[in-house]
Amino acid sequence: MLRENARMSYSEIGRRINLTIPSVAARVRKMEERGLIRGYTVNIDPGKASMGLLAITLVTLESPRFIPQFTSTVMSAPEVLECHHTTGDSDYMLKVAVADVAALERFLSELLKDIEGVRTTRTMVVLSTVKDTFGVDPPDDCAQPAQRKAAENVAGVRS
Repeated sequence: MLRENARMSYSEIGRRINLTIPSVAARVRKMEERGLIRGYTVNIDPGKASMGLLAITLVTLESPRFIPQFTSTVMSAPEVLECHHTTGDSDYMLKVAVADVAALERFLSELLKDIEGVRTTRTMVVLSTVKDTFGVDPPDDCAQPAQRKAAENVAGVRS
């Protein structure tokens, strides 16, 4: 519920799942302490912020020695929403939000392709989004370490 609405009160959460406010607060605190909850933020709609064109760009570097400069540059680029180090033919996958095709072209030619060590890029424009999830759901029992819970699930499947 917090993933969908981080401003939801502990009272409302408790009412929905039949727990007391102190129980909800304790569970949230445990998730924060374990690092399951990394923070609370606002999820801004790129389209309504005049950044309506989304693109996925795959980047291949010439050598791993160029990783620090590449990651430093994309970390400071406001157009880059996500940057993932990947397996396969490409080294990185970027999710980019820009105003329009001209802005995407400027981003690619004036920023991305200008980074030393960028060998190739391959960009796909997002036509529509079927699913856009912010984060993941926590384990059912936040009092248990996630690893133990996963091990119990695997053991239960095998028996």
